[in-house]
Amino acid sequence: MKTIAKLDKAGRIVLPKAVRDRLRLAPGDAISIEVTDDEATLRHAASESALTRESGVRVFGTGKPMPHDEARDLLRSVRVERLADLSGSRLPDGQARPVQRLAMAAPVASP
Repeated sequence: MKTIAKLDKAGRIVLPKAVRDRLRLAPGDAISIEVTDDEATLRHAASESALTRESGVRVFGTGKPMPHDEARDLLRSVRVERLADLSGSRLPDGQARPVQRLAMAAPVASP
């Protein structure tokens, strides 16, 4: 996504709604700004430390051990939010619509 925003007299910019939505920014959220040469990169500061790329794979790390049940529940909620964003299936209050779980049939043993 590419967009152009103008600075006001105080040096502020307003991030377009499409950018705020894509980065899941809400009023009061912190934004990390990295400047290199003539380029500035904005990142949602909350996601900066938890999600990293290792060997081409995104890895979620909190810096401390996480119980299996807590990790499973966290991943499930992140996936539900992502699916809601991609499908546009949010409820009027902005919450993700619950996803129905499908039962998987047990694998059939071969003779």
